Amino acid sequence: VADGEAVALQGWRFEEKDAIDGATKWTCRTRDAIAPGERYPLDPAEGKPKPPPQEPWPNGVVLTVRGAAPTVTLILPPGKVKFTAADAPLGRPKIFLDGRVRVERLPAVSVLRPPAEPKAVAPVQDDYPAFWVRYKTGKQYMAWVAYQNEKDRVLLAERDGPDSDWSAPVEADGPGDHFRIALASTHNNTLWVVWSSQRDHNWDLYGRPYKDGKLGDEVRLTPTPHHPPPPGGG
Repeated sequence: VADGEAVALQGWRFEEKDAIDGATKWTCRTRDAIAPGERYPLDPAEGKPKPPPQEPWPNGVVLTVRGAAPTVTLILPPGKVKFTAADAPLGRPKIFLDGRVRVERLPAVSVLRPPAEPKAVAPVQDDYPAFWVRYKTGKQYMAWVAYQNEKDRVLLAERDGPDSDWSAPVEADGPGDHFRIALASTHNNTLWVVWSSQRDHNWDLYGRPYKDGKLGDEVRLTPTPHHPPPPGGG
């Protein structure tokens, strides 16, 4: 890497003897697998069923570089590949060596909360994420449902931007039966967290405002009962 540095290298679809060596070297090979869209072929009316067709599946590495305008040079068995970050903008992969090498730029990602250790007792399962970016400041918010011990919690975290760390999650709603979340902000710098919750055998939407790092009071947004009494009270 010229005019920059390689800070991380991870394998993509690595198997068997595929391996990473530091931040600039790796060894991997492609392998045949069932062709996309051919996993469940129609069986012929007569004769023995044919196995699904196979083709080489690509694998490779995810390289993270740092710098104002880094240039990456890859020395591979088929030849040399050289590119800059500007050569492969998001959504526009670049092909080299007659289609043997594909370079694709990926957005920076971070893990808000790592998964539980294997065989952990009552691990937390995070699901149904909602993401919001405040257009004036670029501040980012993430809310999700965390399931543990047969109960759900609605959690919310924030960060100042893609290069900042996520805050510790705060609890918008405690243990209960919750399903999905939506986020939206208002012009007075207030974020609203809205989710559905089942209480007393009735599903409704609930919301809480969030401003300056503090959650406001909960608001029930849909007060209509699921089983209204029949007309006349009968």
